[in-house]
Amino acid sequence: MSSTGWYIDTISINDGVSCCVGSSNHPPVITAASISPVSPTTTNILTVTGISTNDPDGDPITLAYQWQQSSNNVTFANIAFVASTLPAAATVAGDYYRVTLTPNDGHTNGAPFTTASVLVPADADGNGINDDWEVQYFGHIGVNPNADADGTGQNNLFKYVAGLDPTNPTSVFFLRVNAITNQPTQDNLVFNPLASGRTYTPQFMTDMVSGVWTQLPGYAGPVTNGNQATITDLNAVESNKFYRIDISAPTAP
Repeated sequence: MSSTGWYIDTISINDGVSCCVGSSNHPPVITAASISPVSPTTTNILTVTGISTNDPDGDPITLAYQWQQSSNNVTFANIAFVASTLPAAATVAGDYYRVTLTPNDGHTNGAPFTTASVLVPADADGNGINDDWEVQYFGHIGVNPNADADGTGQNNLFKYVAGLDPTNPTSVFFLRVNAITNQPTQDNLVFNPLASGRTYTPQFMTDMVSGVWTQLPGYAGPVTNGNQATITDLNAVESNKFYRIDISAPTAP
């Protein structure tokens, strides 16, 4: 205080809001994530594991999941599963799976992170039978391909290839040869049933000792009649001619 009176040399104003210090939110980051197990079978649940995240501002992070599927490990498509696990029943033997994770810190999303893919093998047990087919009919993989579960004389491997039900004794594959009336040089090959995803090729042989199976000439695909197919051999002139149907099923990679 001077002899001339009081004076104010400083004024401080505080509005109670931290408005004057520059600040900005930083997006969260995922640095690692993977799928377990790394070598699954079609009976395994796939789980996202090994997740490592970071938020520069220390904010809590939540994650969004999107599972993807591919038949060639190149082109992936989203599927209807958005949790940290993928049920075993949702996988297809022979396909690849991966998951994209997106972090969020309550303010903004961080960059998506996509895991490495894993393959669910078509035939993890190596018995020549698609694993999904085994699970469908037996509830597990590792089925004996040479066993005849329903006593029809056609084993499990044949039933898979032919697209049959291995637990149903009425589900069998038939092939018969019918001569055509007034056509001595023609035979009809009649077989059933037809199954989706299979290829049927008629073959013949005239010498069961030293001969080889040969595709029937002129074959252009079976003529179907409901669940039955008829193929005509226009050159059935041999006295001993044997026929069979070669059936190809989807192969395991």
